[in-house]
Amino acid sequence: MEIFDPENKYVTKRFKLFWVDCQDKGIDHFLAEAEELDIPTLNIGKEIASFLKDNEGSKFLSLETEEELKKLINQNSKVLKSGNSAIAIYNLGILLEPAIKIDGAKILKVLSKDVSIIILWEALCSDSAYFYWIKENDEYGFSFSDANINKITLQYEV
Repeated sequence: MEIFDPENKYVTKRFKLFWVDCQDKGIDHFLAEAEELDIPTLNIGKEIASFLKDNEGSKFLSLETEEELKKLINQNSKVLKSGNSAIAIYNLGILLEPAIKIDGAKILKVLSKDVSIIILWEALCSDSAYFYWIKENDEYGFSFSDANINKITLQYEV
């Protein structure tokens, strides 16, 4: 059985974007579950921070960071037994850094047309698919309201 459902009702949608609520059990629980299901995971914050450190002072930091994010998702995703290419990502806050000036939510939506992206989220989420840390109207958050993001549990393989 697939996490997206046997009829592929989610996979056939424009965006293959999913999220797991990690508030209660913590991120480590879901990282272990993903590993058991052979779903690759990626710490976006750690990888992008390392990239930024190596490219400090670049004139094209925004563009280069966007390309690095795309490369990270594409190179670390994996085609699973179901035939779907997937990756679980977490620690996304760095994508909101004003210094890099990228639209992380938009990039993830575009990438999710080809790769099933599962966001492991430890903070808050509104009914309108706004992912945030402190308060819903805060400028620091991700809006997936136009992507029909689906809340899932990692019970079956993707």
